[in-house]
Amino acid sequence: MSDLHLGHKRILEFSGEYRDGDTVEEHNEILLDKINRTVNPSDHLWLLGDCVMGGKQNLPLLGRIRCENMKLVMGNHDSSWNVRDYLPYFVDIKGVVNEKEFLLSHIPVTNDNDLRYSRMNIHGHTHRPEFFNWETQRNVNVGVEALNGWPIDIQDIRAFVQLVKDKKGEACGQFIDHHKTRAR
Repeated sequence: MSDLHLGHKRILEFSGEYRDGDTVEEHNEILLDKINRTVNPSDHLWLLGDCVMGGKQNLPLLGRIRCENMKLVMGNHDSSWNVRDYLPYFVDIKGVVNEKEFLLSHIPVTNDNDLRYSRMNIHGHTHRPEFFNWETQRNVNVGVEALNGWPIDIQDIRAFVQLVKDKKGEACGQFIDHHKTRAR
């Protein structure tokens, strides 16, 4: 999951058509609720950058996520603070992660040289509603806008990638629709 932008007063101006809530406070509450309804305390939750904005006073919002194993891949807006500021909330903080067959990053990686050890790139940053880049066939967008604010299990991403490999386009579309509209 990427680009929560908790506390970001203007996020609804920029991408409000893909986010829930009429105010930043409602937006925060809805996102935190979706995460907590989906993720179990013992799960491993990767947040791929740009989690909190609007000042350090918003960092405690991360503490409301009920997950003991949160990991952060730093985003372009996370670098404005010291990494130590994030330590109370994350068990691991990285710039980029090679996670088995996936490269986890904030910004999409499209260079074949950068993806030589991983076949797929899981990222955020774009604030686009497209979950998968059909042109590159290597980029999976897990930003809030792409998943309607719901976290996605890496096993579900693996299943989607297999559908792509098997060239099951209709099933891919159903997969994406399901993950954008689920109500748990």
